[in-house]
Amino acid sequence: MLYHIKFLKVPTATKEGYKSVLSLSNDLGDALFHGSAEIGIEVGKRRSKVTWSPGDRSVTVITAPGPIFRATVLSSRDDLFPDQPARFLDLYAQAVNGKFPAKSIRKFDSIPLTIKEDTGNSIARHVWDAGVTLAHTLTKERIYEQITGKDSSQQVGILELGAGCGIVGLAVEKHLGGQGSLILSDLEEARECAEESIALNNSSASFMALDWADEDVSQLTNLDLIIVADCTYNMDMYETLVACLERLLKANPSAKVVIGHKMRNEQESEFFEMLEQRLKVERDSTESVGVQVRVVVAKMKE
Repeated sequence: MLYHIKFLKVPTATKEGYKSVLSLSNDLGDALFHGSAEIGIEVGKRRSKVTWSPGDRSVTVITAPGPIFRATVLSSRDDLFPDQPARFLDLYAQAVNGKFPAKSIRKFDSIPLTIKEDTGNSIARHVWDAGVTLAHTLTKERIYEQITGKDSSQQVGILELGAGCGIVGLAVEKHLGGQGSLILSDLEEARECAEESIALNNSSASFMALDWADEDVSQLTNLDLIIVADCTYNMDMYETLVACLERLLKANPSAKVVIGHKMRNEQESEFFEMLEQRLKVERDSTESVGVQVRVVVAKMKE
């Protein structure tokens, strides 16, 4: 299982010190870690610990002021699921002019990548589990080369749909070492978070506000890889998403689509049934970085 250390309240100055409230939950925040954990807190050079106990919904942390906040799980135990070791995403935050904004930072050292996300409940501006797994899968052993048929010496055009914070597209672009031309696309509300992640990684990527219902995709050409991560949770959008993929592949006949999906209910399999009717599926596998994610690669039917 993959859990995220999250802010319920970012560090805020009080009479006692800087007070923050943390939780350990899944990506959506609707399932809490039900085991016990020791959480290490770092603020500058000062270190402390707090304990998460079974049944906790949050823990309060009091620290001295400092420009950088980090929380990491040092140890954990889950007696309910002892055969499913829990993994945790560390939490970082950086003060701006002495105050912590309603933003948190995720660092993925193995890629390496730094992503900015909101601390609120917005769906569009969070790191989701399928994105984490797909980012690691595509960059592990350079699997994107097998999918596109191109290596890091060749220019690769990448589009991420429903990109949110942009974790997958930015991970692949970074591994291409400057040979990737990346567009992160989502609704306008995701622009700020995506552009902050672009800046944090010194990326040359651009953000495009794109509605899947848009008929005109003529400006989206020279694509080799179209990424879709954790965008298949809304059944009402299945037809719109598949039709969008068809238009993009018609404009880019040699491109491949790679989809990362964390199953949340059985009805979501309908998306893949629709996909197989309209596109040619080349690969269908299960990958895991703390949570199982279905990874599907598809292209235009011949």
